[in-house]
Amino acid sequence: MFVSNYAADSFVALLLIGSAASLISSEFEYNTMKNIVCQIHSRPKILLAKWLLLLTYSVFLYIWFSGLTYLNQFIFF
Repeated sequence: MFVSNYAADSFVALLLIGSAASLISSEFEYNTMKNIVCQIHSRPKILLAKWLLLLTYSVFLYIWFSGLTYLNQFIFF
């Protein structure tokens, strides 16, 4: 279990899917999707910002789960 990081890969993938879905759905919820679609020049920048946010979030989650894995190794073994 330690080698596989306590199956954190699949859990992180599910968290990232949920986060990406909530990013898009919040655009529709707060009616900001109209502004994004109408402004052609800023659309790639907004998409890049969302990708970078998800990349940062995934790196943070992998570091967090790796730290928890090492902590579990020292506590339980």
